[in-house]
Amino acid sequence: MRKWMLLTGSAVLMVTLASSGTAGAAPATAVPKHVKPGSVWTLEVSGGYCEVQTFLVDHLFTANVNDDAGTYTGGGKKITETWTSGGFAGTTDSGTYLKSAGYYLVELFLDGSEVNTGALVPGAVSRC
Repeated sequence: MRKWMLLTGSAVLMVTLASSGTAGAAPATAVPKHVKPGSVWTLEVSGGYCEVQTFLVDHLFTANVNDDAGTYTGGGKKITETWTSGGFAGTTDSGTYLKSAGYYLVELFLDGSEVNTGALVPGAVSRC
């Protein structure tokens, strides 16, 4: 009899959980990273400036222009880059990945003020 009561109680509990949406809920999945160590992307800034960036381990990047280099965070839905050396030293950008377009739309900042906009696109653009 005791076993029956436990089974009944468990069955009721399972039905209650299922109807509340908590039983069998899928676990949250990680956002896929678009920018990964070893990947190459091109920063194209409004007005024509561009640089090809190579992303490295430890959240570092280097660029092919002005000895630019820096750090980055994110790489999934969002990315933030901070230039620590080169011609862009002191600049940061903040980008949001546009899934339909396949690139990041970015805003560039110097000393906390927006100075330009652009795009971080996958691959190396030949004119850069």
